[in-house]
Amino acid sequence: MKNLLYKEFLLNTTMQTVVSMLLPVLIIIPTWPSLVAFFYPLAGIFTILPFSLTNQDMLFTGLLPIKKSDIVKGKVYYLMAIELISILVAVPAGIVRQLVLTPLMPLESTYTELGINFATFGIVLMIYAFFNAIYIPWFYKKRDKQIAANVVSFVLTSILLMIFMVFFIICEPATLFLNDFTNIYSVLTQIGILLLGLIIFFLSGLFAIKKGGKNFSKIDL
Repeated sequence: MKNLLYKEFLLNTTMQTVVSMLLPVLIIIPTWPSLVAFFYPLAGIFTILPFSLTNQDMLFTGLLPIKKSDIVKGKVYYLMAIELISILVAVPAGIVRQLVLTPLMPLESTYTELGINFATFGIVLMIYAFFNAIYIPWFYKKRDKQIAANVVSFVLTSILLMIFMVFFIICEPATLFLNDFTNIYSVLTQIGILLLGLIIFFLSGLFAIKKGGKNFSKIDL
């Protein structure tokens, strides 16, 4: 599995993908809604498919002496690694924004939004889980539907991200509650959402592996 993951990073990672993994550092900008920063990793993943199709990656990997289910597993681990790296990049930038930059901003330039808290990253994990659960099973279902899987998964996940973002801009009480670090119930809620996000993220990965592997086993390469 380690070799498959290495193959994915070596052969399918474009410069756009690398840049997109690092762009969540833009969460540091105080005037941006925090969830905007995680649109970029999705856009980076969106560029992987055309590159892998050009390289005949599925055919090449299918010729290797490994099970088709392991091929799917390698792809899922690859996407999950990109997603987790993007979150790890965002964490220190988010801390700087929350503790240093935001307090320096004039009050009139700020507005209510999700901000930087444990719940933010739990919600991001749920968004990534949604993408993986749609993209992988569809990608490995029919070879002639791969581009459709790529586009539809990206569009639907982007819409979900926008829904979360707009909700927390509009719903001020929920936003203020989640950003109240002096309230023990708020902190516990944040941690609960983060843990729920982690559980959903990894369960989505397992679902994608199982469903994608089942679909891929029916494809004649």
